[in-house]
Amino acid sequence: MKILRVGTFFVFILFLSACTEGQRSWLAHFFKEGGSAVPVAVENVVVDERNVSNVVGASLVSSNKYDVTLPYEAKIGKVFVNIGDSVKTGDKLCSLSEEEYNLKIGTLKAKLQESQSELDKNLYFLRNRDRLLEEEKIDQEQYDKLDTEVDANEKEIETIKTKISQIERQAIDVNVKSQVTGVISDRFASPGIIIEEKKPLFFITAIDPIAVEFSLVPYEAKFIKPGMSVLVRFRDLPGESVSATISSVGSKIDEQTGRFNVRVLISNPDNIYKIGMMAQVEFDSVEKQKYFSVPEEAVISDSRRYYVFTVSQGVAHKVLVVIKDKKDGRVDIVNGLMDNDLVVVKGNKELQEGSVVDIWRQ
Repeated sequence: MKILRVGTFFVFILFLSACTEGQRSWLAHFFKEGGSAVPVAVENVVVDERNVSNVVGASLVSSNKYDVTLPYEAKIGKVFVNIGDSVKTGDKLCSLSEEEYNLKIGTLKAKLQESQSELDKNLYFLRNRDRLLEEEKIDQEQYDKLDTEVDANEKEIETIKTKISQIERQAIDVNVKSQVTGVISDRFASPGIIIEEKKPLFFITAIDPIAVEFSLVPYEAKFIKPGMSVLVRFRDLPGESVSATISSVGSKIDEQTGRFNVRVLISNPDNIYKIGMMAQVEFDSVEKQKYFSVPEEAVISDSRRYYVFTVSQGVAHKVLVVIKDKKDGRVDIVNGLMDNDLVVVKGNKELQEGSVVDIWRQ
């Protein structure tokens, strides 16, 4: 009996050495699982490449947002717009207080007169400083500072004159006008308040052009590029469509959605298209897309994700896939599989990652 056991073991060693790497891997799993291989049926994926027409849901958003500011402090006179109002380029937004202008100019002119008097005085001292020093009407310190003080007086006078000129030019047209076509989204200007320089009076949400935004999963985004032609249709405007081009494709995935954001700009001078409108964007892929067709029963749904089991060297592997379409009992998969994959079509409900399988009729 002992000789028989030794002989059997020797035969097994010879058999194992003759096995391929895949067969040895299968045997290892077989013995690890206690010999309980799961019976399955498999099928090769069917590969197809074709150009694809896409229809994607989209929404209309502002193409940009602009702030309206002044390069100087000013008092608001009248305000002509409110939040939600539509404005065109050149429309009046508010006017500045003329009384404030007059008060500023009056204050600056008074300051100019004082500075001129101070300059005249220092010029007199400068021209006569030797005599004034000798007569002890100025001391040595004053004597030494006269050149500097005259320079400072002259610079101050030039600064005041420049400010007066600026305010006089501003007073010619006291109206603040829109530089874009859009909608007032925020308003900080009110009659009688003083707005600091470079502080916003309004925010304008631009609507010409208006942006059509949609998003694509990574495998879809690689088939489009800026400049590609699309057709935009509008849910609230039946029969209305606009030919446009893709203006931008996000350079990275949106962390919240896991998708790439895409933007199309369309002309909107008459404000026909409104922010918040729903749309559809239609486009053809720029290159052929590869599809892996498998029987619908091969796909397992798990918490809104889809999986299939592939078989390699007698072992099952759970693979996350992205499906595109279902038709006539088959599923088109666009991501997750490779050309020569064997997919489990029967028995997959009994599998888990690493299960040893027994392929029926193989």
